[in-house]
Amino acid sequence: MPIELPLGKMVRRHLDAIHMSYDEIPPATQAGFGARDLEPFDVIAHGSDHAWIVFVGDVSEHTREDLREWEDIFGPGFTALLATQPEEERLEFRTLDGKRIRLEDMR
Repeated sequence: MPIELPLGKMVRRHLDAIHMSYDEIPPATQAGFGARDLEPFDVIAHGSDHAWIVFVGDVSEHTREDLREWEDIFGPGFTALLATQPEEERLEFRTLDGKRIRLEDMR
């Protein structure tokens, strides 16, 4: 029986496996960005010319709005991504408008 990892750990292992750098920013530090009431994100992954604000798991409309605010706080060059694993499939990364992203192609 395979060992199941928490989704957040799977995302970090995936980023490590594709050699994409990322930063884990603690929620308390995120609050210092002037965003005390926003849902915290999990990691910021760095591509060759873009950065991804990664939120792990299913989201409500409220969380989507918060992620849009994170995009505004960080500015151009930063896009929010939702990381999920639908029904035991591979990890999936999507933008807030639903576009699927292959981070392997964005290094």
